Amino acid sequence: MVEFGKIKKITPRFIKKAIKKFLSPRLLYPHFVEVQASYRDKVQRIATLIDKGRLKVAFIVLFDTTFPGKPLFELMLKDSAFDPYIIVVPNIAVSKEFASRVFNETLISLKEEYDDRVVAGYDRINDNYLELNDNYKIIVFANPYKTLVHPYHHVEYFLGKDVLPIYINYGYAVVDFWKEVINTDFYNYMWKVAIENEENLKYLKKTQKIKGANASLTGYIKMDRMFSLSAKKTIRKKVLICPHHTVWGWDKLNISNFIKYASLFLDLPKRFPEIDFIFRPHPLLFENLVKHQIWSENDVEKYLQTLLTNRNVMYERNGDYLQTFLDSDAMIHDCASFIAEYLYTENPCCYMLKDRKEKFTGLIPLGKECIKQHYFAYEEEDIIRFIQDVVLAGFDTMKDKRRLFAEQKIMINYPQASQMLLNIVKKELGICEKMQNA
Repeated sequence: MVEFGKIKKITPRFIKKAIKKFLSPRLLYPHFVEVQASYRDKVQRIATLIDKGRLKVAFIVLFDTTFPGKPLFELMLKDSAFDPYIIVVPNIAVSKEFASRVFNETLISLKEEYDDRVVAGYDRINDNYLELNDNYKIIVFANPYKTLVHPYHHVEYFLGKDVLPIYINYGYAVVDFWKEVINTDFYNYMWKVAIENEENLKYLKKTQKIKGANASLTGYIKMDRMFSLSAKKTIRKKVLICPHHTVWGWDKLNISNFIKYASLFLDLPKRFPEIDFIFRPHPLLFENLVKHQIWSENDVEKYLQTLLTNRNVMYERNGDYLQTFLDSDAMIHDCASFIAEYLYTENPCCYMLKDRKEKFTGLIPLGKECIKQHYFAYEEEDIIRFIQDVVLAGFDTMKDKRRLFAEQKIMINYPQASQMLLNIVKKELGICEKMQNA
């Protein structure tokens, strides 16, 4: 006799999922497929402009802390085929005061580095968001979230123009939340998306609406710049403390443990005076503490004042953290991307978790492999033990395993990932052939 209780219910949702599995993207998502097809003609038209001069390229940047396309930008500066510019735009999803401050800091920071190659995409005096002119033929995005930018600075604004949009991940994809990102309209509208390794490419082809049709396997571009830097080690150990910003318990990415360990972070410098601590929270941590009424502005100010009474603590907010990574000896964090990024340093890392069940939840296959290369903290004692045993005593039992994993699975094409993407773009546009025939 059939046990009906064991038969899977045939619900409308189940039927829809089963049908989707067998139908092609062309039938399921014709609009995305049409957009992808339109790039063939756009490539041909843009390729004809190469003989008339360098192609203008725009890199849209919201935060100097989140500029993963910087290595590609610097390569294009040296390439006679391209004329790259950085367009700094504000984050419209936060308070006006915070948005204005971050916009101004980012603009100043990048102008100090690249001078007139940096252009404001916003007029602060008149509160006007500025359009990019039609001379830009390639636009490189670092932000996939529509709610963070003005419509002038989102990919949808450029779909009707002769523009080739490229997305470079602002963080190494290791968490389930990436599935949300790769199924946004933004991700499926891109001409090219740069993918870090074979495992993530496989995941993308299985999960994305257009099944990886716009994916290019390049390696993780952001970290290329670290190769040219030199570590400035000192006798004193340096430990990074990097708490995430999701303090309000966001159901899509609930990984922050800052509230749990905030008091410990104040105590660690006193407990370990022989160590220099670098407190580098996610740029949105304090903004979200106030926004979600967990702390007040006064609470934030008092916390930082108390923290900085310790002479062996530095509060770091500057954009580029790669030098800080290299100079450090260890990291304590609960950020998503750092699960993979910090592996480039070969240094030990302690990952803060809410409980033992959380260890492998919320991670894509690559993330589950990355997290195995970390020491774990479920309570304050675990963090203290990590500092005592691994950082100070040097009992880093995972060192060789961690280094091998990073070399084989994470650091693909390092430090040539940006060159890989540049080669792909030039090949598509026929630039290499044109230069050979010139």
